[in-house]
Amino acid sequence: MNSRAPQAEPTPEELLRKARHFVKTRLMLRVRAMFLVPIPLLFMGLYSAITGSAIEMAGRFGGFALFMAAAWLLMEGHKAQHAYEAREVAKPPAIPRKLFAAITTGIAVAVTSLFGFLPLLNEPVTATVYAVLASVLHLISFGLDPMKAKGLQGYSKQDANRLLAALEQGERLLDETLTAAATFPDRRLQQRVLQLVEQARAVFRAIEKDPRDLQRSRKFMAVYLQGARDATVKLAHLKNQNPALREYSDYEHLLNDLHQHFIRQQQNLLRNDRTELDVEVEVLRERIKQEH
Repeated sequence: MNSRAPQAEPTPEELLRKARHFVKTRLMLRVRAMFLVPIPLLFMGLYSAITGSAIEMAGRFGGFALFMAAAWLLMEGHKAQHAYEAREVAKPPAIPRKLFAAITTGIAVAVTSLFGFLPLLNEPVTATVYAVLASVLHLISFGLDPMKAKGLQGYSKQDANRLLAALEQGERLLDETLTAAATFPDRRLQQRVLQLVEQARAVFRAIEKDPRDLQRSRKFMAVYLQGARDATVKLAHLKNQNPALREYSDYEHLLNDLHQHFIRQQQNLLRNDRTELDVEVEVLRERIKQEH
């Protein structure tokens, strides 16, 4: 007799999240595959070095370097695009890396065609056609970078800049926290930090949708995120000084306190309770001071 309880049907939000993750994973695999495409040029360049053809060697090594640079730009461009798409309010990436990747790919094809293969040395028109086709196909395959801000309709320029600056500062603190936590040998503790970071990002999304009390939210987030970042970096530093360190109880207590304070802060934001928000900020600030 099968006594297992039936599994709950996934919600539409969960299905959408899984679908987005699947698409993102497939796309990143294609992007990373671009690092493999120019590898034959590396071996061909080595062969040219052995046979003594300096022009071919320079063309093939130069093409290899340009293709690798284009692959790196493409990967960084997709990371920036995913970060842009994950936010309700965002500016476009400051550098259109995917566009530059397409242009660099075209230049790589031109250099390889002109100098990597001597029969085509006197065919600049052919190399140019190949380069343009390569750039166009690259753009068709991987698309362009986001080119305009989103979620800022109805904001004044000053309010939009304040909101974006607060969110960008918060994201930087989260990244620093995750980087420090990655040095912990305790996987369970790493997961606790990751959950805390995801919780903070969920609040970012809420603030983006309704930033009516951005000043207090930013104040609390600064105290909260800086406290989590500082404690995590401190523990990582102690771990580097003493690799045998296995005692994380104080840090786990701080994580628990941050978690509880953060839940209450979220509730106060929903109620728009300014007094409670200020109290939570002061209580949390005192709690973090005890760790230093």
